Amino acid sequence: MFGNLTEVNSPELIPTFFNRPMSHHQYGRFLSFNTIPNIGCDQFEIKGNVLAVAISNSFMFKLCSNSFSDATIGIITLTNNSIEEIENDSFKRQFNTYFLDLRNNRLASLPYSDLRNNRLASLPYSIFDDLRGWLFLNIGYNRLERLHENIFKRLSSLETLILEHNKLLHISDSMLPENAIHFRFLNLNQNMFTDFPVSVLYVKNTEFSSVDLQNMNITFFNFSSFLNSVNLELLVRGLGLDRLENFYINDTKLKVQRRNINLMSCKVTGFIISELSQKEETSLLTLLKYFHFNLTNNPIGCFAVNLPFIKIMNSFKTLGFFTGNEYFFREWLCRYPQKYQGKPLLSMQPNDMFYEIFDVNCPIKCDCYRWYNKSINIVDCNGKGLTEIPDSVPEGIVDIWIDNNDVPVFEFRSYFRNVRQLFASNISLQQIKPSVFSRMKKMEVLKIDHNQLLYLPTDIENLNLKLISLDNNPLICDCHTVWLKTWILKNTNAVDNIKHITCQTGIETIETLIAVPDSDFICKRHT
Repeated sequence: MFGNLTEVNSPELIPTFFNRPMSHHQYGRFLSFNTIPNIGCDQFEIKGNVLAVAISNSFMFKLCSNSFSDATIGIITLTNNSIEEIENDSFKRQFNTYFLDLRNNRLASLPYSDLRNNRLASLPYSIFDDLRGWLFLNIGYNRLERLHENIFKRLSSLETLILEHNKLLHISDSMLPENAIHFRFLNLNQNMFTDFPVSVLYVKNTEFSSVDLQNMNITFFNFSSFLNSVNLELLVRGLGLDRLENFYINDTKLKVQRRNINLMSCKVTGFIISELSQKEETSLLTLLKYFHFNLTNNPIGCFAVNLPFIKIMNSFKTLGFFTGNEYFFREWLCRYPQKYQGKPLLSMQPNDMFYEIFDVNCPIKCDCYRWYNKSINIVDCNGKGLTEIPDSVPEGIVDIWIDNNDVPVFEFRSYFRNVRQLFASNISLQQIKPSVFSRMKKMEVLKIDHNQLLYLPTDIENLNLKLISLDNNPLICDCHTVWLKTWILKNTNAVDNIKHITCQTGIETIETLIAVPDSDFICKRHT
């Protein structure tokens, strides 16, 4: 060799994330060549058996075909060199190279191994054919839009393949390593997928453990179509099974090491299905048994459109296919609507669910729904920044939800005659205009807790309520509110948190309203 290549005995040249044991390797030399400005590839030549070579921060714009031709090298690190060109045959006959790091260069073609942060838009068809010893390949943070069939097929020693932050729309099973018996991890994070790539389910290796599909536009919107697209023969072969499981045999106690499918922060809103065919049912049961689909931070909506899927999953539990303790019963959580945020999707009951409607009378800032199996609409304005009651709502019986807004005064609206439920907690409510409640004959539930009310209108007595929440208001106990104590005591079954309904009987004297003696409900005369 020549140039300023220094022989060192330093395992530090091995990347920190590379945890493969090195003691068995037949090569013992470590060569380092760092921070030499404007080095030419003809200024060094490496010969013999070398475990690791590191040439970094040296502004080497080109890699020559003879640089490594007379050497057998295990690890090659060429980071931060501004490399723009790699000559043909630069790595020819490097059959024993299992890691090559070319991060942070300026490559637009002919990439190898760790090629993050370059400008690659395509890969030559046979670029990896002779690199059967590679364990790790990173082509993340490039501009790849498509891959050739069989491109990674011959990487028989590959353990990790990283393709994150590209522009890929598709990956087929023929692109992936065919006989890589230690292939464990595939990273496709932040590509352009909209459909789930079923090919990742067919990896033929019992050690394969994880696929990263985070931050993509995968929806599962047509879930039946997805299940039908699964090739059961390839799935069985990839999982190393002799045949498809007989799910009618109750084996829920059998421990299965599931492969992890990371779909965090995708666009999954739910699972839209029709009646499942035999094949679709088998696909679903197999996928749930052998794969862990991580749906954290997806916009899952607990709406009635997901009821067919929920019913099928609960029927599987009834038949003994699942116990109800599996991860999908616990981890697939609702994000919408706010009312059910954090609740497991598969725990939802039909009577708790509704579906979205589009009505010209739906308030602009609000969302409108209809209860499942009921002719009752919902106007959901929770936390929408309202300062007054909506002027219009869809026709018919309606539930109004306006929690967590800033509405200091209740004014009457003509649609109040059809209101069944009014949820108005924590809206800074200070005043309810007289006769507002007198025309709300259909009202069953009224929640006006956690507000700033000093008094309530007496016409609340005429409501036939099943539930009312009044707690956490600064009510005044004087001659104008003694009626309220009497009414609460007559309707204790309907009054929520009755012991937390308090009132002020004197300066800074707060008491439970129903515990205040009638004689203390007095109005002071002004002199």
